[in-house]
Amino acid sequence: MSISGSIALAGILLITSSCSRSRSTDLSRPAIYDAWEARYSYQLEDRRMVPIYQGREVGRSWGRDVQGRLSVARYVGSSAENDEDLFSLHQSRLDKMRTREWESAKQARIEVVKDQLADLEEEEEAPLLELDFDEEDDEFIPPPSFIPAGIDLGQGDQDDDSPQLNEEPSDALDMPFAPLPL
Repeated sequence: MSISGSIALAGILLITSSCSRSRSTDLSRPAIYDAWEARYSYQLEDRRMVPIYQGREVGRSWGRDVQGRLSVARYVGSSAENDEDLFSLHQSRLDKMRTREWESAKQARIEVVKDQLADLEEEEEAPLLELDFDEEDDEFIPPPSFIPAGIDLGQGDQDDDSPQLNEEPSDALDMPFAPLPL
């Protein structure tokens, strides 16, 4: 036999052996089908939803506490090595989210405090403004808008502090909008 004939024979054997069906005796269906066909039952005392298929627990089950928070989450597979505690995964995901939010809030607070400290330092470093109040500034102050008619506001020549009524002509008092005396 030549080398090319032996290579051809090996190739034919390889092709025929790979195309044949496996002679495996394990013809059971995948365990996920059992979980898909399971019916959930609610366990009132534990507040748990449990999937049951042919009298055994399969698939994902979960439970909640009195406040409605997730307290139990697990996956039960066809064998013990396929079982998985999903609650610990849930807790670690929540812890990561909480840590991220805490760090971002802490950074935001640090930035606010830094800004406040920078503002305080700017106020301390700013030169003080000296304001000179001159008597000339009094001309910008408006006179009082209400001066009652008939009361003398002068520098009292008398010893008592009671206001003095001025004698007004009677015709000026009869007008509803009489001008104020000077």
